[in-house]
Amino acid sequence: MEPMNKRSLSPSTRTALIATILFVACTAAAYLRVTPLARHVLWAEDGRNFVSDANVQGFWASLFTPIGGYQQMLPRLLASLATTVAGPTYLAQTVTLLACLTVGAVSALLFILSRGVLQSPVLRILLAAIPPLIPTAPEESLGTLNNLHSYLLLLSPWLFIFVPKKWWSSIGAAALSALILLSETQAILFMPLLLLGVRRPKKWPMIAGALLGAAIEVATYLGTPRVQYNFGPTHITPWDVVVGYLAVPLAASWTFHLHFIAEVITHVTLLPLIVLAVVMLGLAVVAAIWANSKQRWMIVATTLGSGIIWSAAILVSPAPGFEFAQHTFQDVSGFGVWRYSSVSSGFILAALVLIADTLLQRSLRAPRIIAVAVAVVVALPLVVNWWTPPSQRSQGTPLAVQVAAAKQQCGTGKTTDPQLVEAPPGWTLNLTCAYLSR
Repeated sequence: MEPMNKRSLSPSTRTALIATILFVACTAAAYLRVTPLARHVLWAEDGRNFVSDANVQGFWASLFTPIGGYQQMLPRLLASLATTVAGPTYLAQTVTLLACLTVGAVSALLFILSRGVLQSPVLRILLAAIPPLIPTAPEESLGTLNNLHSYLLLLSPWLFIFVPKKWWSSIGAAALSALILLSETQAILFMPLLLLGVRRPKKWPMIAGALLGAAIEVATYLGTPRVQYNFGPTHITPWDVVVGYLAVPLAASWTFHLHFIAEVITHVTLLPLIVLAVVMLGLAVVAAIWANSKQRWMIVATTLGSGIIWSAAILVSPAPGFEFAQHTFQDVSGFGVWRYSSVSSGFILAALVLIADTLLQRSLRAPRIIAVAVAVVVALPLVVNWWTPPSQRSQGTPLAVQVAAAKQQCGTGKTTDPQLVEAPPGWTLNLTCAYLSR
């Protein structure tokens, strides 16, 4: 009797299987890094804008409503879904879960889309682990709708450089391209990557989707100028931007203990961080020289993108807490740096993964040793920084405990919809009495 032939999984099946596992694992990681109390509290724009608008105005009326002069389509879609499938008691938890599911989806897509760029499957898995495990992410990014645009931004260069081989994947990539541009204006920065593979017809729907999304986003910005908030007298200089980049997104790629970084800078100066930046830049240059075309473009995109995105965030929304070069660093973990730094930190870690993969393909022993060291340098902080201190969101009032009082207010016959509190202090959301009665 002849032995049975063992059939191995096809590459596409293996990719789909690993991507599914990563989706589940990264969703769970994102959800578990949000503290139990924070999962029950709505955060900032999540309640005031997205959930309130979806609940009060309805899905179609709120879908293209600008916020701060921009479109944020994905948060609005998820807010409408949350208010449809969940009652008021479980609304906050549902919002948290949907946001974490999105992060898991981004991780799975990073693994899939990086197949044509990264040669090492292990490094592709490491790349996929970055979004939920960025050290500072639990402070404001994970579990919130308002900051999902950061994760879409991390995904955008990997999507734009992708060249579909099937028409169904082309249409899916086109829809995703449009969704990203309709949710994150800064993704326009990576649109030149769409030109790679432009001669192939299956790339054209992606370009059309991205152009459509970008056109709507730009028209929204021009038609509804961005609200300028007054945070007090401030004067941000280019040196503030540079010092802030070294002290926050670069350092926060390896630790959420920014007070420790502040102590290092105060007592030792910026020299250790400058050396780190120079070494990383040198490795990026060497890797770019050795890399193939796609790897080279991605190394440039992630390295420069990290700095440009940080600079834009600081210069567009100047605040006294961003005067990094003009004050001591004891309050370096102050206003706004968590949200603004997480996406730049994610790009730094992605650039290091690209560098490691490029060096690993060399036949010489030294580059391979450096590649393994770089991969360890990326993986270690993702594990070490799993548990983070409670965020500001953990200090808010759970939405479920406010529902009974809100229902009682509806019973008094008042014509105005009840207002419920969220985090941070001073932020509120409106829920209709019809919704509260569910």
